[in-house]
Amino acid sequence: MLTVSAVLVVSLVTGQTVELGLQTADFVLLLLSTLAVSVVTISVPRTNVLQGMVHLFLAYPMLIFAR
Repeated sequence: MLTVSAVLVVSLVTGQTVELGLQTADFVLLLLSTLAVSVVTISVPRTNVLQGMVHLFLAYPMLIFAR
């Protein structure tokens, strides 16, 4: 998820446009998975390694293999 943010920042600095190349269903899946992982992370007062592993090993592969 952080990669998308980094690419967007670089595109703003360089003045280039960014196209994610996602269809509507893929974009909805991206938004829902981001929301679900964010709720898991924010629901506890202190973040730990487990929430980081959820981001790394659950959300990222789900987006890779969504097609």
